Amino acid sequence: MNPRLNWHPVKTHPHGYWTGLSESIELRERNNPGLLPNLRHGSELVIASDYAGAGLAYQAISFIMLSVPGNDEWDKHRTHFRRQHLPDEREISYKRLRPTNHTAKALLPFLDAADCITGLLITFLLSRSIGNMISKYQRAEIQKTLPEFAGWKTHAYEMLFTVASLLGLLVAGLSAPDQNIWWLTDRDEIVANNQRILMTTRVFGAICKGFLSHNLGALRCGTEVFDQGTGHVKDLVSLTDLSSSALAEVWHWNAKDGVLPTGLQFVSSSEKIPPKARVIVGWLARKDKPLKKLVCVFDPATDRTGRHLNYYWPGFDVNEQREEYLAKS
Repeated sequence: MNPRLNWHPVKTHPHGYWTGLSESIELRERNNPGLLPNLRHGSELVIASDYAGAGLAYQAISFIMLSVPGNDEWDKHRTHFRRQHLPDEREISYKRLRPTNHTAKALLPFLDAADCITGLLITFLLSRSIGNMISKYQRAEIQKTLPEFAGWKTHAYEMLFTVASLLGLLVAGLSAPDQNIWWLTDRDEIVANNQRILMTTRVFGAICKGFLSHNLGALRCGTEVFDQGTGHVKDLVSLTDLSSSALAEVWHWNAKDGVLPTGLQFVSSSEKIPPKARVIVGWLARKDKPLKKLVCVFDPATDRTGRHLNYYWPGFDVNEQREEYLAKS
């Protein structure tokens, strides 16, 4: 008898690649029991996100999802980590991880603490050669109903709809009826001010409805400024920053060197990949932890009908290089 799946198939979507992605997640969970956590126990589903890859061959979008109440172990380990390593409320940022600095020394204890989260960390890598995932027709129709988008730059507009679509699918597949959704993101173009936060919330809610087969509770969107000095929001956003930044670098340099994976197991081969990225990818390879970690790669594919999206789920077989990293930091 198959164990109960934590992924609920989403409503059939007009754009087939979203329905196909839901079916792919469902199939992976059937073949890999324990792949996904049950996020339906808490009254709130908390989500943090961050994005990386500007100027690189792949754009990375990371989400971490956990339900509350029900993550007391994470709160305990996170508080202890901050007291021991970052009492000044500093945040861990990928770009600030330089050899020998204080933040770099805190990286491994931070990742160890994060493994206590009962949740999901998932990163989507989108090849730049895919182009826009939003058609001109969609854009025109949306701007008719939401004229506020007239002043948005094309990049910010497309980023919002790509992120909201990926997250809408995840929420539809993993949330419970009447569960409140609290989406926290790094402050960037799509949430640059309060007006854009409201717009982002409206768009996310509208896109969610296209995937959902049940009703949600309240839906809120905010940034790290809502942290209120606890570090809780900053730490969740930091995890998505580390994952998206490291994976964007790994895929970029391996693409440049022609050593991207052809199968499910992937070794980060390019010598240009920095040690901090190798350590983080090694952590992403850890199994049998409360925090489940997934990576999905979107590439273009061509068949008789023309260009369409192809996605795959790489596994990792890498040396974490923890000892080497500790020796240098």
